[in-house]
Amino acid sequence: MGIRETLLESGAVKFGYFVLTSGKKSDYYVDIKEASTRPEILNAMADAISLKISAKKIAGMELGAVPILVATALKTKIDYVIIRKTERTHGTNKRWIGEINNGEKIDVIDDVATTGGSILKSVEILRSHGAVVENAICVVDREEGAKEFLKENGINLIPVITVSQLR
Repeated sequence: MGIRETLLESGAVKFGYFVLTSGKKSDYYVDIKEASTRPEILNAMADAISLKISAKKIAGMELGAVPILVATALKTKIDYVIIRKTERTHGTNKRWIGEINNGEKIDVIDDVATTGGSILKSVEILRSHGAVVENAICVVDREEGAKEFLKENGINLIPVITVSQLR
């Protein structure tokens, strides 16, 4: 079964009234976080993402990207970095978990891309600590401007599937 069928049959695509992270309102919601709690779906997403990785490390922001990062890392044996949504004021005070090396190429992973804002935040944190980020891979591109916005910021958005392919 392909990723399209997997997402549709699992109920990951929901219809109704939703407010997205970007603040936009939508008549559908792609719930990759919920879908990723099911091992067979998470495995299918990791399989699909694994084919699109070009860097030697992957990274993503908590919460949505974390299960996908871990599953993909286990599958590919590629190290990963978890980016925190907010600054820490205790412990190491680091904004990330994992290792970022100067000049290292890192692909950013995300569950769903709408405007590209959260992906850009991840990229900016990685770049500000010396990483080279050229690609972002998402499970679903909602086709609402993320690809164009990220391109303007030197990032190639590579979706596993687009929302028009899900409809």
